[in-house]
Amino acid sequence: MKEHDQELYQLEDDLRDILSPYVVKTPSNEDTKQLLSSLQYEFSKLQQEEEDEEFVAERPNLLTQFRSQLSFYRWYFWIASIGIFTMLTLFTTSMNSGSAETVFLFTIPLSIILGTFYTYQSWNKEMRIVESVTPFPPALLFLTRLLIILAMNVLLGLVSSIFVGVSLHEITMGSFLLYWLAPTFIVFGVFAFIFLMKGMKLAFGTATSVWLALFIGELYVRNELQFIYPSIMEYVLLLQFGLFAVGVFLIILSVKRSYRVQIVQS
Repeated sequence: MKEHDQELYQLEDDLRDILSPYVVKTPSNEDTKQLLSSLQYEFSKLQQEEEDEEFVAERPNLLTQFRSQLSFYRWYFWIASIGIFTMLTLFTTSMNSGSAETVFLFTIPLSIILGTFYTYQSWNKEMRIVESVTPFPPALLFLTRLLIILAMNVLLGLVSSIFVGVSLHEITMGSFLLYWLAPTFIVFGVFAFIFLMKGMKLAFGTATSVWLALFIGELYVRNELQFIYPSIMEYVLLLQFGLFAVGVFLIILSVKRSYRVQIVQS
């Protein structure tokens, strides 16, 4: 043991001269003051440059954000969405045109609501804190993700409609598309607008209520009023066109408002 200690002492003596130039003493208060004094000129110069230059913030670009936010959704989300629309297509190709319209009216707006709920649940508190200090308003980032949900549902809905239209020859494609596009856009528009005004909970409840009201109203018209007033479906198409226009208008208002909203309410 003594021989081992003696070897360590000898090694320490041998290395002392070699390592001594690399030993740095703890800086004193005087050293710190001297360093700050020498840097003060550079600090003042940088501050003056910032005051002289006009700061131009990068304007949020919706299309750029749309592309960047695609990575927010994992691969299993896309697979599940495609699976739902595949089952929707296979389920409706064996129906008549009226039943197919009802199923699309029920399913696609519901998919919008579930997609928005999934987006909000996946947007955890820590991520919100990080995004709150980005150059882009948090509301714009979240609305961009919701627009991805809308675009995905509309795209997959169009593909499904084409397959259903080919299988069911009695379908008029224009009215069939409007039958589910109108409730989809009005549900999304109501959700986005109220979300930015009053928060997530009220938006989710209102959008769900609108979806249920449209579905129940459609069942009542198709199963009751259509037999009493055969021409009522023409007015239903006009109503759907109006709902579609209102939905688009609300979405535009929501996008404009999202540029100004800094705090996203729950």
